[in-house]
Amino acid sequence: MNVKINDLQDIEGKLTETQEKIKDAEIKKEEATTKLAEIQKRAATAKPEEKAEVDDLTAMAQKQLQDAEQELNQAKQSESEDLKKKEQIENELENMKSQVQAKIQTGGE
Repeated sequence: MNVKINDLQDIEGKLTETQEKIKDAEIKKEEATTKLAEIQKRAATAKPEEKAEVDDLTAMAQKQLQDAEQELNQAKQSESEDLKKKEQIENELENMKSQVQAKIQTGGE
């Protein structure tokens, strides 16, 4: 039972870390989206001689956005897996608790 409690504490710690990663990834995604919008706005009014530079900046911003979205998706997937593990451990602990209570009620037979 102590092992399961330790496992539960470990999962809760991982969940806290994952939630921080999700927040960070959401911020990165928001910043990348804003940056891309600014560059696209600039591209609309760019002179022909600035086109190559703006195209490069646009490609970099799109890559940053793509990376941020991937990071966010991975963090959310990790969170989902950890939540499932947490639920499983909680169920196992609840079953152990029920078994102990049943033994106590029957006089430890």
